[in-house]
Amino acid sequence: MSNILFWIFRVLFILLELPSNPNLYSFIVLLTDLSALLPSVLGSFGIIFLTNQHISSLIEKEKQNYKIIALSTASWEAWFDVDGSLKWTNDMIYNITGYTSEEASNFDDIFKTIISIDKVGVFTQEFKNILEKTSSGENEFLINHKILGERWILVSWRKIYDIDDKFIGYRCSSIDITEQKNAEFEATKLAKKLKHEKEIAEKNSLVDSMTGLANRRYLEERIAYEHARMNRNWSSLSIVMLDVDFFKLYNDTYGHVQGDICLKRIATVLKSSIKRQTDLVARYGGEEFVVLLPDTDKDSASILADNIKNSIENLKIEHSASAISNFVTVSIGVATFTKDCSAECDELIEKVDFALYEAKSYGRNCVSHI
Repeated sequence: MSNILFWIFRVLFILLELPSNPNLYSFIVLLTDLSALLPSVLGSFGIIFLTNQHISSLIEKEKQNYKIIALSTASWEAWFDVDGSLKWTNDMIYNITGYTSEEASNFDDIFKTIISIDKVGVFTQEFKNILEKTSSGENEFLINHKILGERWILVSWRKIYDIDDKFIGYRCSSIDITEQKNAEFEATKLAKKLKHEKEIAEKNSLVDSMTGLANRRYLEERIAYEHARMNRNWSSLSIVMLDVDFFKLYNDTYGHVQGDICLKRIATVLKSSIKRQTDLVARYGGEEFVVLLPDTDKDSASILADNIKNSIENLKIEHSASAISNFVTVSIGVATFTKDCSAECDELIEKVDFALYEAKSYGRNCVSHI
């Protein structure tokens, strides 16, 4: 109805006034156009206003939902501004840090307060670098709980942006992981202990328990290694094998306890007879011992063997059952190998054992070298 009256008025006005006032026509056209555009303009402003209102409503709704969830959770939930100042927190801050929300609000940065003093500088720089590179993350921190002392916490954080995509702070979710970390530390400690025990066990598996010398297993491994090195480097390898003369009779006369003591004293002499780290003394079995001498020629090995024989006899360990002396003596066989001899690894011990057999056949308490 209003539109009909408007057009009737416009027609009458044109018929009665326009002839005497021609300029009014342009004015009327302008008013007509403006009246047509006005609803669109007002509508656009309305849409913009309503859209902004809707976005603000959604943001506020998200904040409220977050606070409702945060208030009912077992983790410490908090919002911080770009400078690290606490803007909002749930009551779990007390459980995690020992500080109330009121106390925490008085700090410029609660994290700098609770983190160990010697770690604050590192924390500040690391966190700054993280914030520059990513929008969210998860970090473990050792903190000083106001009441409980040192505690471990896990902090999950995410950057917060406004509707203009401007960084305005971040929100954090923190939980106490002290028990978990303690369990990890205990597991690490146990792993180190087991590793140490394993190393000891492996070492013991290569060591003769009574004399503390290398055992036969380790000796055979070293012989194989030195044999390969001898062939590779064209070097010489000497092996000394000795046997305590009439040791069964010694045990029968003085007992096994004294027999063990005798072997230990001989082992001490053998250990003191070698000077290089590459040399090895081993208990081969029973009353037999072996000295492995890499890069040692025949003459040097013979001199060492003679010194060992004399040193053991000079111990003057009584042996009344011996057929050749009043004291404990040893028979010694020596064998020297080079690449030219073409001896296989398994043959090395056989050859030095044969040299020992010859020393015994010569009357014992002597050295035989082949």
